[in-house]
Amino acid sequence: MKRPTISRRQFLAGSAAVTGGLVLGISFTNENAGALPNARADAVQPNAWLQITPENEIIFQLDKIEMGQGVSTSLPTILAEELDIDPGVMIVQPAHVHSDFQDPLQVTGGSTSVATRWMS
Repeated sequence: MKRPTISRRQFLAGSAAVTGGLVLGISFTNENAGALPNARADAVQPNAWLQITPENEIIFQLDKIEMGQGVSTSLPTILAEELDIDPGVMIVQPAHVHSDFQDPLQVTGGSTSVATRWMS
């Protein structure tokens, strides 16, 4: 079996071409910068996580991933308790990519999701 040979120059030229193609395909501007995710003009949205519609829908954007620690139940339940509503009526949606959901730790582990999202 013959191993392919590639020169350093060929490798660098090929890498530059691929990288240039990736950079050209990415937009670095966001025309909706500063807008809350999933914002509706007729809804109350105090922050990126919570939205209350005129139809009394309570929508919670969950920005954590369920990894067996119960975060998809515990965080909506805590919010429902604060709003004095039944957690079963809340609509829980996965949060979209948005700057308001940026978490400097960006981890799903160590059982920190509830502790870092709710002050007791």
